[in-house]
Amino acid sequence: MGLSTGEYGMVVSSFAFAKMVGNVPSAILVERHGRKPYLVYSLSLVGLSVFGISLAQSLEHLMLCRLVTGLGVAALSTAGTLAVADISTPRNRAATIAPTMSGFAAGMCIGPAIGGELADTVGVQATFGIVGVSFLTIAGLNSYLLSETKRNDRLGGIPGFFVDDKVPWRDDAEKKEILKALAPPTPPGVFASMKDALKQQTELLSDPKIRNIVIMNGFYWITLSGSQMTLLPLMLTSPDYGDAMSASSVGKVYMGMSLVQVLANPIVGMIVDKIGKNKAIVGGTTLISGMILSLPSVLTLTSTSALPSKGSAVDVVDIANNLHGLHDFGYYGLAGTMGLWALGGTILSTAPVAYISDIVHDKRRAQAIALLRTAGDIGFFVGAATTGALADFSGSLDSAMHSSAAVLFTATTWFGARQFYMKDQLKAK
Repeated sequence: MGLSTGEYGMVVSSFAFAKMVGNVPSAILVERHGRKPYLVYSLSLVGLSVFGISLAQSLEHLMLCRLVTGLGVAALSTAGTLAVADISTPRNRAATIAPTMSGFAAGMCIGPAIGGELADTVGVQATFGIVGVSFLTIAGLNSYLLSETKRNDRLGGIPGFFVDDKVPWRDDAEKKEILKALAPPTPPGVFASMKDALKQQTELLSDPKIRNIVIMNGFYWITLSGSQMTLLPLMLTSPDYGDAMSASSVGKVYMGMSLVQVLANPIVGMIVDKIGKNKAIVGGTTLISGMILSLPSVLTLTSTSALPSKGSAVDVVDIANNLHGLHDFGYYGLAGTMGLWALGGTILSTAPVAYISDIVHDKRRAQAIALLRTAGDIGFFVGAATTGALADFSGSLDSAMHSSAAVLFTATTWFGARQFYMKDQLKAK
């Protein structure tokens, strides 16, 4: 579509803006109606919007489809996270979340490879159409396969037991009386619920532990959206940083990163539970910062364009052989950089949610997770837009990538210092 880096950043950030707007309503609706409905409806919405991308002919149409996708993903991620939280405890929460992240990573592993091949074979637009239909198919499977996990406190905390269930040992009149007595009070309207949710989130932010992890998550997503989601695909396909990759080659890079997450998630989940979520967050973000900083230099080593044009035949052959050796080394370096980056991302996919789930009461967990995700979506929105604009302004993808690394490392230093300070305060008390 001929988009500039800044316009591409706007497309990425529009998705984040919709998620940011949709997080609080999603938390309210998922708490009110249960997890399963929004594991079905949300995927249907995502399917329709992704199919719409296949028909987009302008920047505005593309952004509109991404906005709708963001609303669907907001509900999907809220329902999925709460379903896992329902069936776990603080002692095994990260380990319980890990298989879900492994499933997501497995899809992300297979998807880019298939998507890249389809894009090279049938075209980008047809590929989005196929993916849209796939999402609609998964929504149908979810409706058939999944069970409700939300507990009804008025009915003894039994998962999936709702007031419209039959009571077979009573006659019809008695059933009506029982169901009337068990029926929960009429819930407030959505706007009143949103006002109450915002009040709860304000109260949650008064807790330094919650405030710190929310801010840290926001900065992590500023970096992730700016570097991995905006700059990385542009750098991989640019001849300025080595051999410009095709869609299928870029898909293989993202497939490799996801494969690392698939393999590492179960182990990482257990390690996070053992060493502590806050230490894992500091370690993961530090690792990612280093890989982002080194990426531009590693990518330049993959270039074979600087072959010599002058000198004796022997000199030309020797230099060319050395450059080709450096080129191969560059690809090994790129694989290592992406692998370590993915390992850091694996840690950050489980530790923040597990951390905030541990420190809040069950009744406030939905809003706490929504608050964490909202901070991430604000970071997603800000990071993609500002990083793309910075790249356009400076005329250098290198500078924008290095800025992303600096932002994350600064936030990591602040978060680590805050954790150390609060630990000292607790000891003093």
